[in-house]
Amino acid sequence: MRGQGFTRAPLGWLNCHDGGVVAAGQQADVATRPAPRALRIVVVDDVAAIRQLIGVVVGKAGHTVVGEAVDGLTGVEVALAHRPDLVIMDWQMPGLDGVEATRRIVRSSPSTPVVAFSSAGDYAVRDAFRDAGATAYFTKEDLAGLTNAVARIASRTGPVAGSRPALGRTAIAPETHTDVEDDDRGGDR
Repeated sequence: MRGQGFTRAPLGWLNCHDGGVVAAGQQADVATRPAPRALRIVVVDDVAAIRQLIGVVVGKAGHTVVGEAVDGLTGVEVALAHRPDLVIMDWQMPGLDGVEATRRIVRSSPSTPVVAFSSAGDYAVRDAFRDAGATAYFTKEDLAGLTNAVARIASRTGPVAGSRPALGRTAIAPETHTDVEDDDRGGDR
């Protein structure tokens, strides 16, 4: 199985604050969930319209964009300067790409979740982000998935100890969602 050897939960699952695991898209017991907190978010994307869209979406949910960057190197600098609760990272950008930027952020600040949000919908990019330490991966066609991941991160009572559990689903194509644990590179894709 592909997921063997990883210490974090497979993409597609949410580790709940009480130690339980809930499949993506399912509801945990509402009575036991903590109240969401407002997140401080850094957005790293070379397209101004995408940064603006993310800012509007997370702003409507009560979160604040505390920093933005148009390339990976600046994204690392902004993330390390602001120490946000979440970084939303694009893949292809001038200079340092999002995968390497994610790796540097996770290495320097292991408790900061990085959610990849890219127009690339293939396994290689998703796997590269996972291997770099990203918390989750969504294609830009899956804005609802990104929004749900942000909400789940906001519902956590504190930083995740030890492993970096993944949230949400990895969007491989707009109509196809695949969990890493189930990905054997065969069958339907």
